[in-house]
Amino acid sequence: MEQQLKQIFSGDFPSMLIFTKKVIEPVLGREVQIKGIDILRQHPERASQAYRANIIGCSYYADAMAHDRTSALAVYDITLADNSHIERSRVAIKQFVANLMDNDTHALIVFHYENPLNRSWRFSYTYRDNKAALGSNAKRFTYVFGSNYRCRTAVNRFMTLAASPKADNDFQAAFKVSSLNDDFFNGYRALYADFVQFISGKRYEKVGNNKYEERVKHEPNPQFASSFNNDDRLLRDYVKKMMGRIVFLYFLQSKGWLAGNHNYMSDLFAFSDKQDNFLDDVLEPLFFDILNTKKQHRGERAKTLPKSDDIPYLNGGLFEQEEVDERSCVFPVKYFQNLFDFFDGFNFTIDENDPDDAEVGIDPEMLGRIFESLLEDNKDKGAYYTPKEIVEYMCKESLIAYLQTSLPTIEVSALRDLVERLDTSGIALEQIDKVRRALIDVKICDPAIGSGAFPMGLVNLLSKVHIALKPEVDRNKMKKWIIQNNIYGVDIEQGAVDIARLRFWLSLVVDADDPEPLPNLHFKIMQGNSLLETYCGRKLEELIKAKAGSFDLYGGEIKELEDALKKLYDENDHEQREKLMSRVKNIVVRRLLDEGISEDDLKGLDVSANSKFFLWHTWFHDVFSRPGKQGFDIVIGNPPYVV
Repeated sequence: MEQQLKQIFSGDFPSMLIFTKKVIEPVLGREVQIKGIDILRQHPERASQAYRANIIGCSYYADAMAHDRTSALAVYDITLADNSHIERSRVAIKQFVANLMDNDTHALIVFHYENPLNRSWRFSYTYRDNKAALGSNAKRFTYVFGSNYRCRTAVNRFMTLAASPKADNDFQAAFKVSSLNDDFFNGYRALYADFVQFISGKRYEKVGNNKYEERVKHEPNPQFASSFNNDDRLLRDYVKKMMGRIVFLYFLQSKGWLAGNHNYMSDLFAFSDKQDNFLDDVLEPLFFDILNTKKQHRGERAKTLPKSDDIPYLNGGLFEQEEVDERSCVFPVKYFQNLFDFFDGFNFTIDENDPDDAEVGIDPEMLGRIFESLLEDNKDKGAYYTPKEIVEYMCKESLIAYLQTSLPTIEVSALRDLVERLDTSGIALEQIDKVRRALIDVKICDPAIGSGAFPMGLVNLLSKVHIALKPEVDRNKMKKWIIQNNIYGVDIEQGAVDIARLRFWLSLVVDADDPEPLPNLHFKIMQGNSLLETYCGRKLEELIKAKAGSFDLYGGEIKELEDALKKLYDENDHEQREKLMSRVKNIVVRRLLDEGISEDDLKGLDVSANSKFFLWHTWFHDVFSRPGKQGFDIVIGNPPYVV
């Protein structure tokens, strides 16, 4: 049966009959009763909801008895329009499925396109914790199948399910995402520790209650002294950056954006004649000479990589060469072999999973757990990973509270239905524009952003609410607009800022049909000490406030600064971006000098990214200069816990 499952899961959707006979019946260990009831014909009132979800066919295909033979396990067959993308219809599909299960506590659902050739397809387990609670309590967990997807996890889980009693918790275990995440999390951390130990001779090992302590395993590699000046932190940052870039590319290749090859990264390694110095000779040209360089400017190093012309220019900052990248570091071949073998065992899904609607794969939220783990002294700094269930709850409650305050004439229950269930029925047509305006105007900040869980949760929530209010809105453009105009974040750790930016970039990639340069987030998600807007004893809240008699009283530098910060978000020309960045920083440095801060105190200090202070009123001037509404509407996040 194992080989049969592999063959089906790694190919196009075979047909509902074949899937039933070769997957469902063998896994359940019994025949199912074919019913073939056309739901849309029997319930025409559901046609409009199906249309919004791009569903053109829905069949109550079969019944399979549950383990105790007292309740039916419904099997549904859902057909999607060929010109649709299921990733963009998840909210509408979730609502359709919730209503579909009027009389079912759990069901198996197959999703496929009308013409399944060379298209992915999905198999979901859907259930409700409480049969009386409809709608929002329906949970859906999904495997994605097809020629471009890994099936190892699904095969292993389904083989285990076949040997189980088939109780509800057995089905839930087979589709459980958390155990997959645990496997990835533990494996990623171990591989990271391998790379660090090879150079430094040291390794963080778990002792006691999730506490990590450093152990000396062997003498340091000579590279530790020559390339990293015996600096543990510099080495760890180097390895984190390298692995972060690689895992980002695994997410990207799942979109087919790396020369159309869903196995590009492992193929790049497997067929390379430069494995002995793979980082310097292969990965760095990929990072800096291809992904960070427009096609017309790529040089000879770029041409040494396969199909380099078919790899997009991404910009955004993730692949920009930094000082730490100038270190020379050579790892044994087996370290990269182990890394790619490990990554190749997982599906990467770039849409962040909801707690109640998840694909069984590695999603960007995992980056938060990785960040929490790889800052070895995180707990001492009060930094903790926040489970997505808590993030979702806090994001919804924060947005509801904001809307209640901004729109007191609308019933609280209607606003809650909008945010929690995307139900607009309680909001009058003449009030829709007021709600949309309130959402457009909201300013949100996480002053200790960590890996970006809370702002990312609000980006996803805001985009869903916008689409519920106006379905024709383009989700990708809306999310990009939200990130530019609604979301702000600060963290004292540069590593946290890097991960948060990465998650925001991935959130834009998920909805894009074609590769396009990513926005610059340097002045949106920033490094800084959010508790201090002072430096060298000088208060800096009014650093860029126009002063009587100064040349910028009627515009000048303040207007130039505002314009440059806006332009930087979408600027993808390197030379122009560097000019804008330099001009912005020069304006701020001049202002700091005018405040009496000495040149020595500013020497070697990046005023836009440091751990000493943060210029709230400068970098986020658009927030604090709003007429009649200065400051943020929502401040969200975990405080720095100290035990």
